[in-house]
Amino acid sequence: MRAVTSASPPPSAPIACLRRDTALGSSPPSVRPHAHLRISKFTQHFIDALDLSMPPLDYFMSIWPDLTREEGRKFLGRFGISGPVQTQVMGHLSDGQKSRVVLAKMAKETPHLLLLDEPTNVRHA
Repeated sequence: MRAVTSASPPPSAPIACLRRDTALGSSPPSVRPHAHLRISKFTQHFIDALDLSMPPLDYFMSIWPDLTREEGRKFLGRFGISGPVQTQVMGHLSDGQKSRVVLAKMAKETPHLLLLDEPTNVRHA
């Protein structure tokens, strides 16, 4: 086996190392997530995460009871949910506005990793 002396190995180096280890008969590497790892996933079916009978502001305050109305308004405003949209029932919002509410919820949960599955795809009914 050849030693790599450069500061950054070529992109194929980690794959080559894994192949060599497997070829030697050792078990394949395993990945374990940290016990406190927070992952948020955004999919085309984001609407399932929302209570469409509630306005975005009330929805946020039901999830985070310590959140004041002013803090909730500011946070939603950062995602383009501002003014009367914050107090409109989510069932009446456009798909784009609903997706912003979901993205705001994901951000509020402070995940370490965001998985975005087609975030710009409009849901087809």
